Amino acid sequence: GGAFTYGEGGEGFTPDVTVEISSSLASPTDPGVRLWNQGYGDLHNVVFGEGPGTAGAPLVFVRLIAAPGFVVDLYGFALAHFGPLATTIAGVSVLDGANALFDASDVEVVGSNATPGHTRFVFATPLSAAELLIRIDLSNLPAGAQDNVGLDDVRFGQTPPRIVPEPGTAALLFAGLAGLARKRRRSGRERSGA
Repeated sequence: GGAFTYGEGGEGFTPDVTVEISSSLASPTDPGVRLWNQGYGDLHNVVFGEGPGTAGAPLVFVRLIAAPGFVVDLYGFALAHFGPLATTIAGVSVLDGANALFDASDVEVVGSNATPGHTRFVFATPLSAAELLIRIDLSNLPAGAQDNVGLDDVRFGQTPPRIVPEPGTAALLFAGLAGLARKRRRSGRERSGA
């Protein structure tokens, strides 16, 4: 059970971000993930990796792809354990291609006995790239327990890429502004008769 929902938490303009959720056990016809309404800490409508039978999947992925000319800004997400107690997973990372923008190992994921009943990842400065991949590594858990970690509250937006002028461009701009200032001073002196 469960359903995807989309909320607006002030993260910015997001209608053109493509979101792909899958697991390492995905097939061409099945992304290898499922939704569940409750039981994962205090989260609702979580996604979890689904394997064959009652097993989970060792890896869960969320790929965020910005529209052309934009970058995705990832503000955070939450994980929770199914049931009252915490568990420790192998790791959580956010990747821009092969580059890790965030990487944590031996991550404790809390359950419903904790307050709050989830483990939240918050990035004060959003992680930004044209495409980001959230990677949840559950490979240290037995197959029958990998589906006991759920993901929720992925907060993202998109913005035009931040353009940093090349050093040569900045130097030319500065030289041009300095030249205009000299010319303006000179013409001001000529008018005043100096």
